[in-house]
Amino acid sequence: MGIFNIKKRYKLFLRYKAIANILIKHGLGFVIEKIGIFRIFNIKTKVFRILSTTENPHKMGTLAQRIKSALEELGPTFIKFGQLLSLRPDMLPENLIAELSKLQDEVEPFAFEKVVSIIESEYQRPAGDFFSEITPEPIGSASIAQVHKAILLNGEKVIIKVRRPDIEKTIESDIEILFNFAKMLANRFPEIRLYEPVRMVGEFARHIRREIDFSIEAQNCERFYKNFENDATIHIPKVYQSFTTARLLVLEYMSGVKADRVDELKALGFDLKAIAHNGASAFFKMVLIDGLFHGDPHPGNVFIRYDGTIAFIDFGITGKLTEEHQTRVVNMFLGLMTRDSDKILKNLLVMGVMPDNIDIGLLKYEIDEFIDDYYGRPLKNIELGKVMLQTIKIAVRHKIRVPAEYSLLSKATMEIEAIGRNLDPEFEANKIAGPFIKEITKKLLWPQNFSKFFINFAEDIKEFVTESPRSFNSIIKKVEKGKLAIEFHHIGLEELINKLDSVSSRISVSLIISAIIVASGFIVMTGRGPMVYGIPTLGLIGFVTAGFLGIILIISVFRSGRL
Repeated sequence: MGIFNIKKRYKLFLRYKAIANILIKHGLGFVIEKIGIFRIFNIKTKVFRILSTTENPHKMGTLAQRIKSALEELGPTFIKFGQLLSLRPDMLPENLIAELSKLQDEVEPFAFEKVVSIIESEYQRPAGDFFSEITPEPIGSASIAQVHKAILLNGEKVIIKVRRPDIEKTIESDIEILFNFAKMLANRFPEIRLYEPVRMVGEFARHIRREIDFSIEAQNCERFYKNFENDATIHIPKVYQSFTTARLLVLEYMSGVKADRVDELKALGFDLKAIAHNGASAFFKMVLIDGLFHGDPHPGNVFIRYDGTIAFIDFGITGKLTEEHQTRVVNMFLGLMTRDSDKILKNLLVMGVMPDNIDIGLLKYEIDEFIDDYYGRPLKNIELGKVMLQTIKIAVRHKIRVPAEYSLLSKATMEIEAIGRNLDPEFEANKIAGPFIKEITKKLLWPQNFSKFFINFAEDIKEFVTESPRSFNSIIKKVEKGKLAIEFHHIGLEELINKLDSVSSRISVSLIISAIIVASGFIVMTGRGPMVYGIPTLGLIGFVTAGFLGIILIISVFRSGRL
């Protein structure tokens, strides 16, 4: 075990050294000095300064260009990390995002003999038992996998995505190094802690581990396939699950024209307006109806098949939205489209994690100012993705931690809008998103969902009532053991008892109202009995009674003069 650890540490040391050399080569030696990597090598800072200035960094390009070049040379893990950072425009400057978006994930292919060896190792049988032909020349060779065309024994054309040999070992080693870098950055630069670099590396580690497991990508692809199986305008590649493993992904082979090749599409006689509309409709369906969207729909991952259908490919990066997330997105879109700064503010505060010292007034002022900048512009000139991104940037400036899904969504929306505008100069994402927003709004207001909300609310109250005695008991025990000191002042004790009596009465009434709502909700969901406007009469009576009691309770609260 000791020898194994020594070997591992030595390999890590060599990797640190290689990273340092590459950073120096690209004029980024100051990074080594800033985060203190030189301590690992026990080399004086002065030496690194000399090495870092052997060439004029400006001759190598801008800082953003040098970072991009260094990441490419550092290998697959760092390339993927850069690509993931390119999906976080809320955190990085635009010029760096632009460079990171260009990161080339194309490397020298590994030998075809190794491809066959991996296939046979996974299947434990000769490749010829499954494929009548595999094209030796890959159609794509990336840092994590390479892709070959093949033909199944039944004659169906497919592609085989094969994971690179031993790539997982390299990735795990680099993830450990990235974690160490993140800790150094957080310790040395307090201003960077806002972006939580350690948590960010943790998210990346989870993402890349999922990406190299092709069975997960296959599951994502199948979900998209089912979501669009009845849509004649969209085509999702079929997954061959019986041939797919963690190291192999077999998909339907598709050909077509990339969505940004406008002249070629025009020459083929396609209706570009219809393509732009159908592609955006598919995206907003993913976001607002399905809760699962393509996280990187750039033109390389969206192309037009020769039958006119739109194909989405490469589901390595996907975004998932819960019902609550979808509600927030709808409210955010509505706020942006109607220029309602109050709605935008409320959603930012709910969707993010706020610091204790947040200045709500200043945040509101900045949102108002931002909305005013867009006021008066024609709706078609407002890019929904960019506006959403700007609101997230405002939140980040106020140290509100917004979930990564929203940043991914804003970037994906920008990419879809760019494709749409390229195909159709009159393209308006707002008009296409509108019907989906109306649909999900109706869904949220439907009686079943309305009752579901109150059932959840009642469960929260029940949990509060049942857990409170335990919490009080725990506090009392701590007091008895001397672990918690409470100083009592007996002034106004009688008044306190009266107030507690009043509060307990209101809680009792609230529980009764909640019970009526829960019972009515179950009745509504059964859909049985006499109906009024499609709602069971007994359930409707229950809701009306609960509403009446609720109004009485509210009036009593207002009369008491205390909210």
